[in-house]
Amino acid sequence: MNEFSVILTLIAGLLLRFGIPIGITVLLVYALRRLDQKWQRDVELESQPELVLKVSLFDKIRCWATNECSREIRDTCPAFLESGRPCWQVYRDASGEMQSKCLDCPVFQAAPIPRPV
Repeated sequence: MNEFSVILTLIAGLLLRFGIPIGITVLLVYALRRLDQKWQRDVELESQPELVLKVSLFDKIRCWATNECSREIRDTCPAFLESGRPCWQVYRDASGEMQSKCLDCPVFQAAPIPRPV
C-alpha cells in the first residue's frame, strides 16, 4: 500500500508539473487563433468592394436631386455651389452643429459611416 501511494504521489506531481503548463499553453493557443480569425474577418470586411461601390453611388446622389429643388432654389443653394462636399457639411453652422432638416434627409441617412482612423 505504501508503494501505491508513492506512485500515486509521483503521478500527481508529474501532472501538476507538466499538465498545468501544457493546459495553459493549449488555452492560450486557442485564444490567439480565435483572435487571429477575428482580425482576418475584420480585414476582409474592410476590403470589400461593396463599401467602395456605396461611396461612389453616394457621390452621385445629391440633395437637390433627391429633394427635387427648383432651378431658382438650386442656383442660390450653397450645397449646389459647393458640390465637392456633402450637403450636410455645407449647412453646418459656425459652432459645427448640423441643421435639423439635414438629419431627416434621405441623402444624409444613406451616407456611409466613416471609420475612425
